[in-house]
Amino acid sequence: MVTIIDSQSGLSDNEMLNRGMYHKIANEIAILKSIAFRILHFSETEDPLLSSIIKNIENVSEQIGRFKAEQKSQIAQIPHDDYEEILAIISKTAHDISDFVNNELATIKSKTQRAILKIQPDTPQYSRFNKLLTQLEFTQAALNDLKTINQGIIIKRHRFLVKKLFEKWEANQKIEHATIYLDIRNGDQEFEGDEEKIKSAIQELLENSLKHNSDKTDLEIYITSKDVVNPSAICNSNISGKQKFLSIEFSDNGKGVPDDKKDWIFQPFKTTSSEDRGSGLGLFIIRKTFGMMDAYIRESGKNGVKFEIFIPYEKDNHIIYHYE
Repeated sequence: MVTIIDSQSGLSDNEMLNRGMYHKIANEIAILKSIAFRILHFSETEDPLLSSIIKNIENVSEQIGRFKAEQKSQIAQIPHDDYEEILAIISKTAHDISDFVNNELATIKSKTQRAILKIQPDTPQYSRFNKLLTQLEFTQAALNDLKTINQGIIIKRHRFLVKKLFEKWEANQKIEHATIYLDIRNGDQEFEGDEEKIKSAIQELLENSLKHNSDKTDLEIYITSKDVVNPSAICNSNISGKQKFLSIEFSDNGKGVPDDKKDWIFQPFKTTSSEDRGSGLGLFIIRKTFGMMDAYIRESGKNGVKFEIFIPYEKDNHIIYHYE
C-alpha cells in the first residue's frame, strides 16, 4: 500500500481524513446533545428515561475525548517521521471509537424509541424525539464513514450477472417521492467485480438524489446499464487496444450539480446539501472505490444530475484516468 504524505503538513491522507471525521462526529454528537436538552427543556415532568439518554450522550462525548487524549499521548512518544506507527495508532483509535460509539448509539436509540411510545403522536414533543432519532442516524452514518476510511477499501471480485446489480430497484420502483426507471440492456452479461460495492455506490447516488430533492414530489430517477467499448467519455485516458466496459448511467430530473462543482463534489468533506447533512465523504469514497476497480466516474448533468460510471470487464492496472 502506498501512503501519500501531504508535503505541507506531513500528514497522510488517512490522518487528515480521520481528523476531519473526528470533528464531524463531535459536531453530530453536539447536535444530539442539543436536541436532547431541548426535549428536556419542554418536558412538563421529570423523565428518568430522558435523563438517562442525556447521560449516555454526555458519556459518548467524554469517552471520545479520552480516546483522543490517549492517542495524542502515544503519538508523542513516536518519532515524527515514523508514519506507519503513527497511522497504526490513529487507525486503532478510530476503530475503538467506532465500536464504543456504535454500542452507545444503539442504547440511546433503544431508549429513545421506548420514550416515544409514551408520547402522544402529533405533539411537539413527539416530533422532537423523532428528530433525535433522525440525528442518531446521521451520527451513525458519520461513524460508518470513519470505519470505512480505516478499514480501507477491499475489493472482493466474483462473477455475477449484471442484472443482479439492479434487482432491488426492479422489485421496488417507487421509493419515497421518487419513481425509478430502469433500462438494463446487458442484464444477462456475466461480469467479474465487486457486486456489493457497485450496488452500494448506486444506492448512495439514489439516497443523495432523494436527499437533495426532498421538496420535489415528482422526482424521476433513471438508471441505464449497457456495454461499451472505449467510451468517448474517457477517451483522454491511456486505454490500450479495445477495452470493454460496463457502463452505468444514473440521472434524475432534480436540482443537479453546478458546473463549477462537478469535480468538487468528489472531494472529501464537500457537500452541496443546503442543510450540510451527511459527512461529505460519500462521493469521495465512491470514487476511491471505483479507482480500486480501475473504474471511472464523473458527473456531467445539465438538467438534473448525471453520473456516468465505466467499469472495465477485464482488470487493467495500466489504465490511468485523467479527471479534469
